[in-house]
Amino acid sequence: MHAELLGQFPRFPPRQEEAGAERLSEDLGRYQQLRSQLERFLGFAAADIGLSILTFGALSSMLGEPAAGEPEFLPEGSLMLFGVYFTWLLAIIYLPIRKRLNDVGNALAEEVLQQSVVKRATWKQWLDERQALRTWLGLQGSALQDLQQGLFVLAPLLAGISSLAFGVSG
Repeated sequence: MHAELLGQFPRFPPRQEEAGAERLSEDLGRYQQLRSQLERFLGFAAADIGLSILTFGALSSMLGEPAAGEPEFLPEGSLMLFGVYFTWLLAIIYLPIRKRLNDVGNALAEEVLQQSVVKRATWKQWLDERQALRTWLGLQGSALQDLQQGLFVLAPLLAGISSLAFGVSG
């Protein structure tokens, strides 16, 4: 997705020459599609990795204590290490793509505002239009959306902690 962003929108920050309204409309549609794909990727990847770690934790708990002289199937700390590793992996994949996507979105928003046919009479109208455009493009997310994305990135770590907490047999 990152390579596609770099290939699809190589001219951002915007050039001095103006793009046509049709090209801008295509760019906005493609941007929305890429943003949606990124959010789906993050959700599915976090759910898949988190469920895998929880499954291994449950399997390890079911197998119980290893017999004398036999190696342990999955050491207790390994689930935490898997959680830390996959959280780190999700973060280094997701964060650069998200930053590039936001940069492209900001550039698109500025280009739309510059090409706006409607002349704004007041500063407030311009600010309202800018805020509405940034919200529509997903650049001005709510605290709940930011929390949700943070939890998606932390899902493998939380799964590892949960596996340790619930897998402890007294």
